[in-house]
Amino acid sequence: MDKEEKLKEIIEEFIKNTGLPRKEVIEFIINQLKYETKFQRR
Repeated sequence: MDKEEKLKEIIEEFIKNTGLPRKEVIEFIINQLKYETKFQRR
């Protein structure tokens, strides 16, 4: 299983467990990833 598939699985589980709307969850994760990559570049 590649990283992307694993990530999708984790996201699905997270959505199921929290009951949050998928769009919000995905936006949050994308924002976190952007922030982390920005942070790592410095």
